[in-house]
Amino acid sequence: MSPTTTKVKELRSIPKRLKFDFTTFNPINNTFITYGVKEGSAQIECEIGINCHMLKLQISIIPLTMHIKDDKESTISANKGSDHAIKQQAFTFQELADVTENFSPEHLVDVGNFGKIYRGKLKETGEIIVVEQLDRYGSRGQREFLLQVMMLSFLNHPNLINLIGYCTEGDKRFLVHEYLPLGSLDQHLHDRPSKQKPLDWYTRMKIALGIAKGLEYMHHNASPPVIYRNLKPSNILLDKNFKAKLSDFGLSKLGPSGEKKYVSTSVVGTYGYIAPEYQKTGFLTMKADVYSFGVVLLELVTGRRAVDITKQTKEQNLVSWAHQILKEPSKFTELADPALQGNFPANGFNQALAVAAMCLQEEQTARPMMSDVITAIMYLSSGNLDDSIHSPPPEPIVAVKKLNLDGLLGHREFLVQVMMMSLFNHPNLVNLIGYCVEGEERILVHEYLPMGSLHHYLHDRSPKQKPPLDWYTRIRIALGVARGLECIHQSSPPIIHLNLKPSNVLLDCDFNAKLSNFKLAKIEPFSDKRINLEKVMLGAHDYFAPEDKITGLLTVKTDVYSFGVVLLELISGRRAVDLSRPSKEQNLVTWSQQRLNKPNKFPELADPLLQCEFPVKGFNQALAIAAKCLREEPSARPMMSDVVANLMCLTTDNYNGILV
Repeated sequence: MSPTTTKVKELRSIPKRLKFDFTTFNPINNTFITYGVKEGSAQIECEIGINCHMLKLQISIIPLTMHIKDDKESTISANKGSDHAIKQQAFTFQELADVTENFSPEHLVDVGNFGKIYRGKLKETGEIIVVEQLDRYGSRGQREFLLQVMMLSFLNHPNLINLIGYCTEGDKRFLVHEYLPLGSLDQHLHDRPSKQKPLDWYTRMKIALGIAKGLEYMHHNASPPVIYRNLKPSNILLDKNFKAKLSDFGLSKLGPSGEKKYVSTSVVGTYGYIAPEYQKTGFLTMKADVYSFGVVLLELVTGRRAVDITKQTKEQNLVSWAHQILKEPSKFTELADPALQGNFPANGFNQALAVAAMCLQEEQTARPMMSDVITAIMYLSSGNLDDSIHSPPPEPIVAVKKLNLDGLLGHREFLVQVMMMSLFNHPNLVNLIGYCVEGEERILVHEYLPMGSLHHYLHDRSPKQKPPLDWYTRIRIALGVARGLECIHQSSPPIIHLNLKPSNVLLDCDFNAKLSNFKLAKIEPFSDKRINLEKVMLGAHDYFAPEDKITGLLTVKTDVYSFGVVLLELISGRRAVDLSRPSKEQNLVTWSQQRLNKPNKFPELADPLLQCEFPVKGFNQALAIAAKCLREEPSARPMMSDVVANLMCLTTDNYNGILV
């Protein structure tokens, strides 16, 4: 069958009150062939060509439910593996006229791009609803109406508008959806009455988080993925608590499936929000939505429109104007919406700009996934960052780290590092100064730690180097590592480092420890059967907790186990795994646990380089902490806050007595 033909397989009688027209479908631009259903009830199954492969569109009238199936009959659904679409109510024109008092001006809420929008009230339930009249005629208008009903019938998420029903009577097309009392984001940012209070910083970030969650759901939970293609403030509606909900799915597209990386289509959208690669080539990917999100995030931060011809020529395009300022950190505050009156956290403000800048990268592969954006935005909406505006002191010496990328995974790990390191400001986490994304180059710029990594001092120290680390320096390093982990574990939501080992513990000139390399970091709890744990554990396999390798469920207790291994390395001077030793001593944890059960063998665990210069009680207490962290059952391991409290006692000479 040709991709441009439609086959009506089954037609039964339906009530005369329902009339439904199917519009023409063109495989080049995804428009539908028109088929009219005038009478009776029907279930129509059409084969149509979408994106050069065959899909089946099955539509059941009364109530309308839609399933899109591929050649293998796998149902498109909001939840992968689900076989259910959401049933919507079919309204008559008279029913909608009744709830809006014959579409009276008193019920008119707004006049949108496609028609008038009314507020009504369902008599049966008392629910306040919105009745949206679609006035656009022709095949494109019909297609957009059908797309809206179809998309909202199988997408179900708190950050997407809830479709209640529709009306297709004669040439009339109405959508009925939930009522959002606070209107659109556009009204609060760009069309705000002078007496209305402007959005505060945390409300803006809450809105950004809601938008990101809605897009992430469409990109990664719908199967196949859905590209929104219409993100702008006027399509973001707000409930009474300022929860953001995406609306108007008339331009949405099914994302690429199988081995395809993009969808080829005509360019549609709103100028100022369209990704450059899509505008130039017509090649559409989910990263086009990420770009649009970056524009909207800039609007939230600056209060400016994406395009404003009332401003000076150089400032009319928001992205172009912001790009120039983003090159100079000292000018960042020029991007702040004057309506905020300086009431925003400095770190949070800078982080929001960093997220926007990443989303607006010219090269689409350099833009983050929406799941990574959510990680960053969740912190900005919670108020965890400091609440004063200041600029960090300049760093006279920096470290420039050029990353060797390995395909999409490498790009994602780079983006995760930038976002994670931008989130935190803690003395035991390495400070990210900046980054470079140019062509295929990915470079991180962070503070310079002159003493290098802990690995160099424990396992790669030449005899000509400085003396080995003494006991109190080792404990101070352990305390710094513990405090760094405590910081990311107590954040909201908690972050799992997942890459703790001596080579990722950097030391400043006073041997203060700083955690680095956040490329594997995850939000807790993290469980994804699709993840390749062997790939994740490639660099830190010997530090992973036993349950992680079995179940794939990662928690902060994974880091606690890894800390126990590192603490054993500090105490013993041995590597986590050393194949140069006898077979029974190659695995440090296994070898140590055999001695931790016998106090008389504790001295065998001491690094010979210490030459017995350490306090007996402190040594025994450090072993006890390590043993607790290495317990087989995750719930039996301590929290890092408890580890910090115990280690603080060991940094002084209170535990005196020399081991002999």
